Amino acid sequence: MLHLRKPSAALTVSPSALVLLAAFLLLSRGLTLPAALLSAALCHELAHVLTLHALHTPPRRLTLSATGAELYVPDLHRLSYGGELLAVAAGPGCNLLLWALLSLTGWPPLAPFAGAHLILGALNLLPVRPMDGGRLLWLLTALCTEPYTADRVAYAVGAVASAALLVLCLYLTLTTGAGLFLLPGVLWLAVKGVLPNGAKPDKINCYKK
Repeated sequence: MLHLRKPSAALTVSPSALVLLAAFLLLSRGLTLPAALLSAALCHELAHVLTLHALHTPPRRLTLSATGAELYVPDLHRLSYGGELLAVAAGPGCNLLLWALLSLTGWPPLAPFAGAHLILGALNLLPVRPMDGGRLLWLLTALCTEPYTADRVAYAVGAVASAALLVLCLYLTLTTGAGLFLLPGVLWLAVKGVLPNGAKPDKINCYKK
């Protein structure tokens, strides 16, 4: 693994992330789409990091892998449900805001960047546990009820949502072949959606109080 360290934070890039990036670059026609998706992902993670810093709970490590990004936040347990909701929503919220702003310009060269922000923001709002949307669902339910009920609701909704995505992806793959590229990611989401919640309390991705 590649480790880039700073006094207060560290970046860890797994080999799987590098392989995925290389494959994506080889399969893409030109650099516009990779640049759009990478810039959207960068804005997403920066929004999480800056919000956590504003809440005085700075992350200590960012791990990048083929399955996404994960922030290690040792003081995450100090946040209230409201603070954690703000930190989690910052990522997809930033993407959707930038999508709206870029779309308003009406400039064609910015269309791929606007689309990348929309896709990433919407994808992260899916109510499946590895995504920001799954965590937002858990936090909102726990805020209104208690953690045990939140676990059960998040598990049930995540299982249904991931199963529906898998059926849709299989249908597209069999009928048009369009879902083949998405199938590995959807299978991963489906497995994550039905496994028991074993998340650690210091991770911004799939974490639990």
